[in-house]
Amino acid sequence: MVTSSIEKYGQLDILVSNAGIEHFGKLEEITPQDFERVFSVNVAGQLFATQAAARYLPSGGRVVLTSSVSAQISVFYHTLYAASKAAVSAMVRNLAPELGERGITINAIAPGGTRRQIWLKKTPSYIHIQLYENRLQRLCSRARHHCNEWYSQRKSPRQSHF
Repeated sequence: MVTSSIEKYGQLDILVSNAGIEHFGKLEEITPQDFERVFSVNVAGQLFATQAAARYLPSGGRVVLTSSVSAQISVFYHTLYAASKAAVSAMVRNLAPELGERGITINAIAPGGTRRQIWLKKTPSYIHIQLYENRLQRLCSRARHHCNEWYSQRKSPRQSHF
């Protein structure tokens, strides 16, 4: 991905990683395979994409990773997903000084859920409990718009902090 971008555009200025797969389930239902699948995509995928990009990013370069509001608030049966996105947030905090020494800024955005057909089918009770009782309805209906804004803002040198 990184080398093909450099071949096509001549340089790499920013990495935006929106990797993520969800997992809903009760504690007793989580398997080692579920853990491996979720952490491989949500954590390892973003870590190794950052590692690959950092080799080529110049001073002034940007890295934007995707965490989740689930890493910060309690979400019913979302333990595995939330833990993986909390790991992304921790990774960003710990990489910031290291990449900062090279003039590279790293941030994470933490959007809420977005209304997608697959989400609505898999989790109707979750939708009712979380969106209405916890007042996340507006966040979910606007999340895509806000994500686009957040990603765009991270490209600008004026937006060097989050």
